[in-house]
Amino acid sequence: MGASIVQAAGGAVWRNSGGTTEVAVVHRPRYDDWSLPKGKAIRGEHPLATACREVREETGIHPVLGPRLPTQRYRSPAGAKVVRFWAMSGRDGGFTPTAEVDEALWLPVLEARAVLTHQRDVAILDALSKAVMVDAVVLLVRHASAAAHRGSGAPTLDGPGRRQARALRRLLPGFGPNRLVCVPDNPRRDTLAPLATRLRLPIGDGRALPEAYGCHRRAGNVHSFRHLAAEGGTTVVAAPGSIIREVITALARDDAVALPHVRAKKGSLWALFFSRAHLIRADYYPSLLGPNR
Repeated sequence: MGASIVQAAGGAVWRNSGGTTEVAVVHRPRYDDWSLPKGKAIRGEHPLATACREVREETGIHPVLGPRLPTQRYRSPAGAKVVRFWAMSGRDGGFTPTAEVDEALWLPVLEARAVLTHQRDVAILDALSKAVMVDAVVLLVRHASAAAHRGSGAPTLDGPGRRQARALRRLLPGFGPNRLVCVPDNPRRDTLAPLATRLRLPIGDGRALPEAYGCHRRAGNVHSFRHLAAEGGTTVVAAPGSIIREVITALARDDAVALPHVRAKKGSLWALFFSRAHLIRADYYPSLLGPNR
């Protein structure tokens, strides 16, 4: 068997400081280099969790996840390495020097490009420009796996569905949700229930959305999601797969966002990023249960 690939994740963490975009860079004394915060995954850890944990540990910043950035692949002393990156927003969180990272700085992007030791990190910064334009996020969740309940026939989450709902509870807080919405049936509400408990947020009724959400009227559905984006913040919406595929396909077409075939597995997540109610990025997570998804 070949050597295993080292899995890691990190973030290009940015903030707006007096109209200037600054990013967080760290100095690693072991290598005497300046890099973006990143680190190795714990066994079984989803890359989203790895990225957030490593940024917290290396900078003290509690980041809010944004769009995916390019993935790095290179040889390290430990062998082949894959590092997945996300754009993240954040503020100072109280940096504490460690043996791994002895200095962390906020620098304007141009200064950071000059300071970073590795060209591969510079390439990550070059991909950050769209992420700093994001002013609203819609997290589209397809309801978790469910089965009809014996006797009543009402669908409830089955074993896999409960695991999917717990994964949403673990990972979606990283995106900083401030609103939860679902269409009114048991599996979709049950899918968001653990997340709602953790965030201490109510689950809104999807029928309260404007126009025709959930009614399979394409124009109304698309308008409803643009309305959510126009309101700003980060909204989690649990919806059936048919509406998820329909809305994302239409938004991507109308806003010229190139996407592969639009899928929506049970328990999956589409993270939609908007600027002025126009879609600028859509990331698909077919599963939040395990690593490398």
